[in-house]
Amino acid sequence: MSSLIFSESVYCIPCATDLSRGHYPHVDLRIDPKRIDEIEELKNEPLLKRLVALLNYQHGRLMTHGSAVSLNRPGVGEPEVPLPAESMGASCWKSSYVNVSFVVFDQNTERNYKLLYQAYRSERTTPVCFEVVPAHFCTPEERQQEQVSGDTNGFICLIWATGWGNSRTEADNSWSASVHDLISFFTDNSLDCVKETGGNTVSQYMLTPPE
Repeated sequence: MSSLIFSESVYCIPCATDLSRGHYPHVDLRIDPKRIDEIEELKNEPLLKRLVALLNYQHGRLMTHGSAVSLNRPGVGEPEVPLPAESMGASCWKSSYVNVSFVVFDQNTERNYKLLYQAYRSERTTPVCFEVVPAHFCTPEERQQEQVSGDTNGFICLIWATGWGNSRTEADNSWSASVHDLISFFTDNSLDCVKETGGNTVSQYMLTPPE
């Protein structure tokens, strides 16, 4: 069961990892792939790490801006991540998301993420959800001044994978099947569903000061 949902809350990229100090890092794993080893939430999750590494393939069209994994039902707040009826009685859960954008800044549109989801759902049945979220990609000045606008200048997609069962093992196996499905899709799919265009990259927008 795959699903597509839309959020109204604006997501700032990059996220503040230290709110007390206004720490807004930006790491492009496509440029510096070894830094994936520094990501805490991936140190004990080799399968999720494999997905994140794949999404940041140097010659690919996507990049990531964060990820998380939890032993709980997916999602917090609205909108809810849809789940099949058979999951409702489960006592154990495992869920994760990866925050994804297109590398080319102007390709981060709601329409392009709809096309990406439509390509995915054509052959997949595992519980994966694509959550399309309005985003604000921060400029160097905003991060330096710690004054981030709430205006939308693009979109990102949270890709959720979920598993459940009556034991931790069942939940982990169910979740792993969803992540394997995502790995298979992004390994085999060249993203022809979205027209390739040129232009500045997200990293150029977020790291290059204006002249």
